[in-house]
Amino acid sequence: MTRVTVVSPEPTPYRAPLFDRIAQRVDLTVVYAAHTVAGRGWTVPLDHRAVFLRGVRVPGVRRLVRHDYPVTPGVVPALRRSRPDVVVVSGWSTFASQAAVAWCRARSVPYVLHVESHDLDPRPAWRRRIKDAVATPVIRGAASVLAVGSAARDSALRRGASQVRIFANTIDVERWGERADRLSPRPHEGVLVLSVGRDVPEKGFDLLRAACGVAGVDLAIVVGGHEEDDLAQAYVDADVFALLSRHEPWGVVVNEAAASGRPLVLSDHVGAAYDLLRDGENGFVVPADDAHAAAAALRRLAADAELRRRMGERSRELVRAWGYEASVESFLEAVREATSKP
Repeated sequence: MTRVTVVSPEPTPYRAPLFDRIAQRVDLTVVYAAHTVAGRGWTVPLDHRAVFLRGVRVPGVRRLVRHDYPVTPGVVPALRRSRPDVVVVSGWSTFASQAAVAWCRARSVPYVLHVESHDLDPRPAWRRRIKDAVATPVIRGAASVLAVGSAARDSALRRGASQVRIFANTIDVERWGERADRLSPRPHEGVLVLSVGRDVPEKGFDLLRAACGVAGVDLAIVVGGHEEDDLAQAYVDADVFALLSRHEPWGVVVNEAAASGRPLVLSDHVGAAYDLLRDGENGFVVPADDAHAAAAALRRLAADAELRRRMGERSRELVRAWGYEASVESFLEAVREATSKP
């Protein structure tokens, strides 16, 4: 059985189930750089072999790479002990990922790169130069590349990847849809817009509040710490789901909202907008930081209950293709490609 070691920043509820399934097909070890690198409070059950590294956080680096940067030299002995035939490296901007790539190069072990970041949001020239300088050689040196969606795939292709498969941030789409069908929306007056995420400026909640005020609709924001069943009820209660992030590599809450049959209003900086939203079919894409455009989209949905129903059904149709199995197969194909190269 092929030995695969994944080097990942942290366990997440949208990726751990994929690793659980992959572990049934290969000899899998997942080396996590930390329990969390972004201050998240979730608890993630794991049904795969996992190693957690200890590290020292470097002050000030979060401003540069948008997450913590724990220095984890333990990644090297963890790789050595797992004796991988191939290493799957998540990202390029953590110490663990950079050390893993260096280890693979030194020992001629093929690596597969998993990419989340895209180029949708504007960034200072110095940040672009750093990404180009660091990410481009890592991408070009990979035996295969996986990406969370179309926006990340396009970014990798622009930097020299020859072929990119989709390994998504996703959910159990069927289970979410079946649960939404069982739940009844709680009564409310007017049109209710829902958003979900951490209470940080990049989520654009300030913009969404302003847009909802202009559109004359009610807004509910769910900020972390909720049980999944409570969150599922919140989606069913809402008439529209909106995410107006200024920076969002993917946005798995979009998967949840779509599986729950909600029309979507997403900013064009949300990675999921390029795969789970067809503008005018199941919602609207609006420019980031444009409250007036967001208000116009919300106003149009608020005025037409039949449009909301049709768009919600289309959301369900689009998200069906983003379940677990397609991503598991993409992962295994990338591993096979990496191990078959001379």
